Amino acid sequence: MATTTKRATFSVCLGLCCMLMAWPNSSKAQSLYQINWADASDPLFSGSGGAALTQVVDTTCGYLQTSVTDPVNAPLPAFSPLILNPQIAGGGGDLVDLSGNMSFHVRVQSRDTIQLGCLLRSGDGSSGVRTSRISQMVPGDTATWTELTFTYDSSTIGGFDSTDLRDIWLYLDPGDDNFAGDDFRIDFFSIGSKPDSSDYSTCPEPVAEPYEFPWVLHWADTLDQLTSGSGAEFLDQVVDTACSQLLITVPDPILNPHVANKTLRLDPLDEFGNDLADLSGQLRMYVRVRSAEAVELSIRLRSGAGEPEERTEYVIHTIPGGLDQWTDLVYDFSGANLSGFDSTDLRDIFMYLDRQSDNWPGNEVYFDYVSLGSAPESVLESTCVEADPTSISALDLAAFSISPNPIQSGERLQIQGKAWAATDLDIRVMDLTGKEILKQTHRASGQMETIDLNLPALNAGIYLVRIGTPNHQSLQKLIIQ
Repeated sequence: MATTTKRATFSVCLGLCCMLMAWPNSSKAQSLYQINWADASDPLFSGSGGAALTQVVDTTCGYLQTSVTDPVNAPLPAFSPLILNPQIAGGGGDLVDLSGNMSFHVRVQSRDTIQLGCLLRSGDGSSGVRTSRISQMVPGDTATWTELTFTYDSSTIGGFDSTDLRDIWLYLDPGDDNFAGDDFRIDFFSIGSKPDSSDYSTCPEPVAEPYEFPWVLHWADTLDQLTSGSGAEFLDQVVDTACSQLLITVPDPILNPHVANKTLRLDPLDEFGNDLADLSGQLRMYVRVRSAEAVELSIRLRSGAGEPEERTEYVIHTIPGGLDQWTDLVYDFSGANLSGFDSTDLRDIFMYLDRQSDNWPGNEVYFDYVSLGSAPESVLESTCVEADPTSISALDLAAFSISPNPIQSGERLQIQGKAWAATDLDIRVMDLTGKEILKQTHRASGQMETIDLNLPALNAGIYLVRIGTPNHQSLQKLIIQ
């Protein structure tokens, strides 16, 4: 709740701007204005951005939680501001004079890493009387709070008049529709000084327990992650949940081959959806796999920013040819293999099939599981061996195609084909990092049909369309021009 301070001035901040409330007098360092969402009547974000959000004030914990209400049909548009109109507590009217107070403090959490952006408008709000947009990154971590401070100075103040604040514009992942993770929480926002720690969220920060290895990906669910990376755009990837396996093939090895040195990327996540970073003492990777013909499977780990000096060496094993049996491979990253890799800061996993050649022999590789730390229990092992045409080749997704492809940004995309039976289709459009851009569900009739997708405005490039049923999923490349 707002209370009045002796001074009616106010300072501005951060790549996250905020709700503004007066802070009571105290012998301690004082915030000029502060809000910590301890009351259900505390203000929410307005503007076109605020209208796209579901905003929930948790008065028990004292924070504001935001998410996009309908990210598919009513997304938070790129560069759509969340508007704040600071008011002086006690009915004192608009807060306008920020003279000498141009720093903000915020304490936040986000499900995934996002960019926060903020600019200030004065006067009539036109471009000539605004600050620059300041941005900072919030790490993806719901186990701890992140404190950030943003300050406007001569390099960012632009034509803004600090004695005539109009409003504050806040952005979440400003260049993209929606924002990564779709779960953003604010503990407090203050102007001037940070609040006393006693005013932090009343909910204790969750203590991140050490991850209980092994980390296992075994494709028992159609939502289990597929490989991303530069090599994924050349592939069809099909999850067969009946067999708990992932099939990878190159649909057009002649006209659109899987090019040498293209990566298949995995991004291990913990049970909360956060990046799994600390592999201390868990530097063995177990892969159960089979291939139509013998093929080399190379794996390396990346840490930090992923630069060459922050990677392990390649560890290489050969998958024997033959679809009638699984092969267990163990990748040991130790000694010289570690190179400059930081085992406490895993970034991602790079895999390669016949790394130095276009395509790979047999063009058919099945993964049963990938595991970090130790091999999973045998109960998770797939019992399928020989390729089953009723399970894979004739699966209910095989007849679907997308068109036009390439497609212009914002144009309508059509998915055409016939499911073998009436079934629910889960359709998603993603970028090459796996970030979801659009999601739509459709009840397939079992007859030939066309499904329309209204794509948002997207940057030119390569995207992925995933079409899934309760038992299978496939991945197709989409080119935006």
